Formats: sequence, structure tokens, C-alpha cells
Amino acid sequence: PLLFGALVSQKVLADVVTDYTRRQGAYSGATVSMLSEVAKFPVLVAAICAFAGGPSRLWPTVKRAYSDTPFKIAWIAGAYAAQNVLYFAALGRISAASYQVLSQSKMIFTAILAVTMLKEKLRKRDIAALVCLLGGSTLVQLSEMAGAGAGKGGAEALLGGGFAVLGALLSAVPNVWYEKLLKTPGEDEWARNVQVTVWIFSW
Repeated sequence: PLLFGALVSQKVLADVVTDYTRRQGAYSGATVSMLSEVAKFPVLVAAICAFAGGPSRLWPTVKRAYSDTPFKIAWIAGAYAAQNVLYFAALGRISAASYQVLSQSKMIFTAILAVTMLKEKLRKRDIAALVCLLGGSTLVQLSEMAGAGAGKGGAEALLGGGFAVLGALLSAVPNVWYEKLLKTPGEDEWARNVQVTVWIFSW
């Protein structure tokens, strides 16, 4: 609960900064994305100290992150980094409520990838829920475009919706692959988390 609360607090703070900078007219999605990643470093350090065996495990974890195939995780971090930038870019063009609905398309992509990569099976109820989610996301995007009106406003809303859906895809793909990786015997999830965080910031 403490780790979850810290991550939620970091996300809320990033969203507050995003909203403030948008209102001030000096909004930069890339800058806000980078700063939000900086805020994750102390959270990760605290998590390792609290849940990975104490402060004595911090340096060994960092050493393993440096030596244990660090480039293996680079593409995952690249996808996450792109998704972060798209997240802030989408918020600059559509409402937060619309983004929240459209971003749930990640569940659709995750379900497809779970079936193809993890060999999981979907029940009829799961498929029905995904169809309803797809329909709702489509209606929300159409409503956002109608509210923005024709011309530049409608085009911006369409672009923002596209960013949201693309971001959902770029989140789902590494999520499923990363889950598969961490289920491999001998993997150190904390070392991998350090690698992901450093790579996202680097990207």
C-alpha cells in the first residue's frame, strides 16, 4: 500500500504540474514527462530499501542492474518513454475525462497480447466487456470531436484521441512482455525496475 500510494502521489503531482503549465501557456509535454521520471527515482530507492531486503540491498541491486543485460530492457523503456510523452501531448488536446476513457483501450491491446504472447484464454464475458469498451471509446472520441467543432478544433481533438490510443498500445506491448520476462526464473524484478527507470529517463 505504501509503494502504491507513493506512485499515485507522484502521478497526481505530475498531472497537477501539467494542468498548471497548460494554463500558464508554457506547456511542454516532453519536459513534464522527463520531470515526472525524475520524481520516480526517490520512490524506487525507497521501495528497494523497504521491500527488497533493506538499505543493504540498494547497492547490490544497482550493480546487478548495471551488469545484468541492461540493453535487454532498453526497448521496453523506449516504449514507456514514448507513451509518457504521448500522454502529456494528448492532455494538451482533449479533456482529461476523454483521455481516461480512451486510454482504457490499453485493456483491449493487453488482452490481445495476453492471448498471443502469454497463451491466456478469454472467456465470453471478457470478450463482451472488451467490445463494450471499444464501443464506448469510439463514442467518446466522436463526442470530443463534435464538441470541438469543425476545422482546427476537431482536428486537434482527433489528433489528441490518436495520441491517447497510440499511447495505450505503447503501454500494453511492454507491459505484457515485461510480465513474461519477470516470470522467468532467476530474474531480479528490482534490478529490472532500476534499468527501466534509468532507460526511460535516458530516452
